[in-house]
Amino acid sequence: MYIEQLEYILEVAKTGSIINASKNLHVSPSGISQSITQLEDELGVKIFIRSRGQNAVPTYEGELVIKQAIQILMNVHKLQEMVSSFSTLNRGDMKVAAITGVMPILLKAKSSIKTDYPLMDFQITESSTEEIIHDVKQHKIDIGLIAGNELNIDDDLSSELLLESEIKVYVNRNSLLACNKSVKPQELINSPFIIYKDDYFKWLTQELFRDLGEINIVFTSSNVDVIKSAVAEDIGISLAPDYYMKNDPYVLNGKVIPLEIDVNKKITTISIHVVWSKDKHSSSLIHKFVKYLKSCLQ
Repeated sequence: MYIEQLEYILEVAKTGSIINASKNLHVSPSGISQSITQLEDELGVKIFIRSRGQNAVPTYEGELVIKQAIQILMNVHKLQEMVSSFSTLNRGDMKVAAITGVMPILLKAKSSIKTDYPLMDFQITESSTEEIIHDVKQHKIDIGLIAGNELNIDDDLSSELLLESEIKVYVNRNSLLACNKSVKPQELINSPFIIYKDDYFKWLTQELFRDLGEINIVFTSSNVDVIKSAVAEDIGISLAPDYYMKNDPYVLNGKVIPLEIDVNKKITTISIHVVWSKDKHSSSLIHKFVKYLKSCLQ
């Protein structure tokens, strides 16, 4: 039994004719007919009832054989894709961009993949959610790690949830707020804010203080180390996801105190998504990379 024999019987079953199947497959009618006859002899069943006009109708046994042939060919194609992805991983390259908060996860995943696939070449950049979505759609990068929530992911992007985490407010230990375990947005409205420069955090502050007026933003920055240092020096307070800050040295030594925000958790739950273009051919490689990312969270 050969793969092409299965392909021949599927095409004949689809077109109802050996002649039509031969045109579609660019194989002579006699070649297809002989190949099917050899398969029938091998299996010991008649797959088609053939007429002089080369029309072909599956027998009852033939229909069962055809169903199995479909499944076999699907598995063959999956195997071919898997082997192709191995080759791509071993000698391919990938351009990845991520928001600042997930860079440690991304770098850990890169290290794991490079151990298993040393010839894989990675180019990693740090960017905002808005810029990452744009670059994925323009095929400037292969994969993006972005902040979600009520952020719309475009229809021409595929996505997979990587993690969810709670956004907390971080204050200096000498702040009057530090004695609380949680705070309401109205208790924060007069505090000086240091905001991470990203469209997600712009959306978040708008949602938190929608009915309370403008907040006092001291400055915005895309440098998280600058923001953390500013909070530690009591220059202002800031918002950040728990997954990123819970093991931060400032939090561990008590200089910076995390507080829960007493609002609907839907607002303060951040979702990190992996996004890629739907027309990206190497989706198997992308799914493998996502598995590495998730393993780094365990």
